[in-house]
Amino acid sequence: MNQKKFRVGGNLLQEWSLYKGQAARRRQALASAQAPEGGQEALGLARLLHPAQQHVVVKKIETQREDCKTFWLGPDQEAGQSELAPFLPGQHLALTALVEGSPVSRPYSLMSSPAQARQGLYGLTIKAQGLLSRYLVEQAKVGDRFTLTGPEGDFTWQPLRDAPHLVALASGSGVAAFLSMARAVREGDLNLRMTLLYTCPWQDGFLHKKELDGLQGSGVEVRYFCPDCPDGSLEPLNAAQVDRAAGQEPYSLFWCGSHEAMAAFEKLIPQLKTKPQSLRAGEGSVWCAPQKGKSFRLRVHARTVTYTIEALPGETLLTAMERAGIAAPAPCRAGRCGFCRSRLIRGGYRVAPGFEGRLKGEEAEWLHPCCTYPEGDMEFEIYPV
Repeated sequence: MNQKKFRVGGNLLQEWSLYKGQAARRRQALASAQAPEGGQEALGLARLLHPAQQHVVVKKIETQREDCKTFWLGPDQEAGQSELAPFLPGQHLALTALVEGSPVSRPYSLMSSPAQARQGLYGLTIKAQGLLSRYLVEQAKVGDRFTLTGPEGDFTWQPLRDAPHLVALASGSGVAAFLSMARAVREGDLNLRMTLLYTCPWQDGFLHKKELDGLQGSGVEVRYFCPDCPDGSLEPLNAAQVDRAAGQEPYSLFWCGSHEAMAAFEKLIPQLKTKPQSLRAGEGSVWCAPQKGKSFRLRVHARTVTYTIEALPGETLLTAMERAGIAAPAPCRAGRCGFCRSRLIRGGYRVAPGFEGRLKGEEAEWLHPCCTYPEGDMEFEIYPV
């Protein structure tokens, strides 16, 4: 046997004593270390730009329609929140609230401007569709406290990628992100020209119309469309209208709205005579028409804990977990980021329309709970942060 293989330079016990407890000493040194000059300011800026969560309180509620309200949120001083994180127009927040004793979250596009965030206000326009949204519209009141994650999302205008003329297609509450952009154009935070084509199924259903009309002429132009206008004063939106809005100069095309509206907007793109320089689709929430039938049993593994819960007809795996009090990872809740990716053990499922691409992982036994609907009893594993 080659003895040189086992030789250790110096005293073995002395060297071992240097390694023993090294992790504890390192933690102690980090805890007692002084930040370099300017370090505390940099740390504070990093926490402001990338908060783990934000605590907010409802300052004001405005009724847009019977089924739609705007909530103005400010920092919750009692929870230690002194200011709000900045954001880019078009980004969204995920709001979490307790509904029937369970934490439920959902992403909402910011309709306020970056300047308003600097003044301590976020604005969210919410339509009563879905568990959390219906709860907020029907029950939330001034003084209620919530937690937020974000801002995040890449539904934003970027000067290196996008043209200086933005043509925006909006439907219903999908106008919220574009209202934020329009406000930023007026206030000088976005250097672009914006033409907003806003369509609504009924003539009197346009949200924030008074403010949108007030933005006309400040680098923003708003045109309204209705597919079935009773008095004929508004035309339906078509490819020719988009071409007319685009004109002859380079432009970028963004669109946002309900899933039905998003599908209709996407059908217009191949018909356009003038092709846009860039395309951007809004990050809407996942929704699928509910199916009648019995509930299903879900067996959920989260590290060392296993839950057995019920999935009601027409709800996603994510909604079922949140209703049961399981804190599942879900930053975007829109089938796009892939962060909620989970391992399928058994069971069949379907995905929401427009998210069929998420089925590509089925062969590898992966699924995304935010856009997945069970078709029977299931068992899967999640990976909470």
